[in-house]
Amino acid sequence: MSESRVLVVGATGQLGGVIARKLMASGARVRALARNRDALASLGPAAEIAAVDLRDVPKLTDACRGVAQIVATANNNMGKGALSPSRVDLSGYQNLCAAARNTGVRRLIYVSYRGVAQDACVDIFRIKWYIEDAIRRSGVPHVML
Repeated sequence: MSESRVLVVGATGQLGGVIARKLMASGARVRALARNRDALASLGPAAEIAAVDLRDVPKLTDACRGVAQIVATANNNMGKGALSPSRVDLSGYQNLCAAARNTGVRRLIYVSYRGVAQDACVDIFRIKWYIEDAIRRSGVPHVML
């Protein structure tokens, strides 16, 4: 894996941060993506930093250039109003899929939730079902965890 670049989407989150650090420790070339540049700085000089919002398609596409794989853990579970998961997460992942497809990413690994369903009573589980559906339909080779 050290020969290919891995884009970790959500690299400042609890899970994304652990994944980014473990990949770097194994010798992988990591591009760490999150909205907050200051939080990304904590990943040190070993990671290439991409301070990008998933709603910014041109910057997201640039962040996907030269990437072989994406590990996506980003979510906005705690967001409210205009930043709620129902307004941000699905469209953000649709943008990520388009950017991945258009830049030739070989695999997208999405960290979801076991048992997501289109009719789930919990909003975030329903949104994750729609994100998985968007990834499946994107044409990008993928793995759902």
